[in-house]
Amino acid sequence: MSRGWRVRSIPRARSRRTRCTPSMPGTALRARHGLAEAHARVEELAPALRAHAAKPGPEVVKRRLDALEADIPRRRAWAAEMEADAAQRRRADDEFDWSSLFSRGTNPIRAVFIALAIWFVWYFWPRG
Repeated sequence: MSRGWRVRSIPRARSRRTRCTPSMPGTALRARHGLAEAHARVEELAPALRAHAAKPGPEVVKRRLDALEADIPRRRAWAAEMEADAAQRRRADDEFDWSSLFSRGTNPIRAVFIALAIWFVWYFWPRG
C-alpha cells in the first residue's frame, strides 16, 4: 500500500512582526489552494495511471518495440565484439608459455615449483 502525497497546512505566524509579507498578498494561500486542487485531480487519475504503468496501451508497446528494433543492429554488433574479446582472452589463457619458467626475472609459478621441490627434498630425505 503506497502512501500518497499529502498537502499540509501552512503554519501561520503568531504576530504581525514575525509575519512574512509577500509582494502580492494572499499568493501563498492561492498557491496552496492550487496545489490541493492539482493533487485532488491527480488522485482521481491514480488508478488509471497505475493500470497503465502495469500494462501499457498497444500504441505505447508498439512505439517501444519500434525503438528497440531500430537498436537491434547496434546491440548485435556490441554482443559480437564482446564475444570476440572473450574468445581471444580464453585463447590467450589456454596457451601457457612454458619457456617463461626458465627465463630471467621474477615468476610466481617458478617460485612455487622451487618451494615444492625444497619441501619434498626436506620431507623425503632419509634421517639418520
